[in-house]
Amino acid sequence: MIEFKAATKLFFDRATVENAIARGKLRGLKRFGALTRTIARRSIRRPTKKQRHAPPGKPPRDQTGTLKRGILFFAELDTESVVIGPVRLNKKGDAPHILEYGGRTTIPYVRDNPVQLLPRPFMRPAFTIAQERLPEIWDDAITAR
Repeated sequence: MIEFKAATKLFFDRATVENAIARGKLRGLKRFGALTRTIARRSIRRPTKKQRHAPPGKPPRDQTGTLKRGILFFAELDTESVVIGPVRLNKKGDAPHILEYGGRTTIPYVRDNPVQLLPRPFMRPAFTIAQERLPEIWDDAITAR
């Protein structure tokens, strides 16, 4: 019996290795999602008295904090993917999408006619910055327990 236990410790246990890899993948995806979310949230500022709206090409300003709090992520091991982005704020419009990519929308209580908004990206720049740190994120993602 002693010889058998010693021999099995010298070989890989397939299930243990597969579980460690799965845990590591999920850990890496969650780290990337959390980092991207943090970068995006930090890029969104509160409006100042001098500058209520962000200039086109810069991250939007968020007066109430709703947009900032609404940036979430979800990592899924089955598809080996992570979804990162803002939730939809209301049923009528798609404000986060229009802020990110630009587009036509009506601004309630201000104008009745549609206005064209230029993009104020906040997710794409955050994703680009987080991508540069991918090697660091995956460096110690898979570890044996």
